[in-house]
Amino acid sequence: MQSGPPALLCAVVALICLGSDNVESADVPTVYKKEGESVTVECKFSVSYTYYMMYWYRQPSSGEMIYMINIYSQSKQTREGRYSVEFYKPNQMLKLTISALTLSDSAVYFCGVREFHGEGSDRKHLTKT
Repeated sequence: MQSGPPALLCAVVALICLGSDNVESADVPTVYKKEGESVTVECKFSVSYTYYMMYWYRQPSSGEMIYMINIYSQSKQTREGRYSVEFYKPNQMLKLTISALTLSDSAVYFCGVREFHGEGSDRKHLTKT
């Protein structure tokens, strides 16, 4: 029996707004910043396995989910362009920092975790912060 592709479980972790547009209320933290500033958002999760990948996505008002950056569970930090990620394994906390913000960074941000447990099987789990 062949299983489908593994899925990512994601949680909304922040709504980042730049500019002067009004924003409807949301059930996630809303962060207001000015262009050129930096912002850091956190994602806390709970997994019981040793090896997994963590991902950041953003969803602008168009509704499209856009991949940003990932980090392996055995790494502490990584950087790609304006995005940097720090992983605190003992606390199972992931921090995303975006530098030199632009209006196009206004979006809802999601973190995702994809665990691996043995060959041919995987498990996924994420708790909303």
